Amino acid sequence: MKAGLLALLLVAGCARPPILDAPPADTPYRVLRIIDGDTIVVGVPAQGYILRQRVRLLGVDTPERGEPGYAEATEALRRMVGGRQVRLRYGGRLRGRYGRLLAYVWVGALDVNMRLVQTGHARVEMRFRHTRREEFAEAGK
Repeated sequence: MKAGLLALLLVAGCARPPILDAPPADTPYRVLRIIDGDTIVVGVPAQGYILRQRVRLLGVDTPERGEPGYAEATEALRRMVGGRQVRLRYGGRLRGRYGRLLAYVWVGALDVNMRLVQTGHARVEMRFRHTRREEFAEAGK
């Protein structure tokens, strides 16, 4: 009996979904949820599972819940990426302090992060270093 239980526990332990440092860049991922104007959840296929990964859009900052412009920024992001296939591109640290992936998000040829700045739904985030920092700073003027 104990041997059977031990075997069952070992098999169950092996069936856990994998943990990824970061999903591969430039691979299409389906957007599963819009959290707010600068955070989404994508589904990442891994060993037969779909892992839910929170992605913080790199280089931009949108209003938080309760602040003016929150609903508009969230809806703008929903219109651009909701339910669609997106590609992630990294440009600095892979994860932020809350464990979210930090990435530039693309839908086809549309640079979602930059479009949010251009439409006034996001401010340029200059506190953190990333590869397109100067480009975003110029767009935010």
